[in-house]
Amino acid sequence: MVPRATFATLRELLLDLGFTENAVDGKSVRFIGDKPNTRFRLPWFWPDEEVDAGNLVGVRFALDARGLLRRDEFDRLLREKALAG
Repeated sequence: MVPRATFATLRELLLDLGFTENAVDGKSVRFIGDKPNTRFRLPWFWPDEEVDAGNLVGVRFALDARGLLRRDEFDRLLREKALAG
C-alpha cells in the first residue's frame, strides 16, 4: 500500500529527483524529468491537500518502471518527507 502524502510532499520528492514543474491551463501540473518519457501530469492540488492513491501509485509505478526510483524507496522517501513536514 502506498503511503499517504500531501501534494507538497510529492512535489518536493519529484523536484529533489530533478523534475521541473509547470502549470497547465490552471487545472493541472506537469512534472518533466530529464529522461525521455519521464513526465507526469497531475490534477491541481492545494499544497496541504492529500494526493489520491491512484495518482501516487501511478507516479510510483512510472518512476520504478523507468529505473529512477524503486517503489520501496519511493514509499520510504514519502514517509520521511511527511514526518519532516
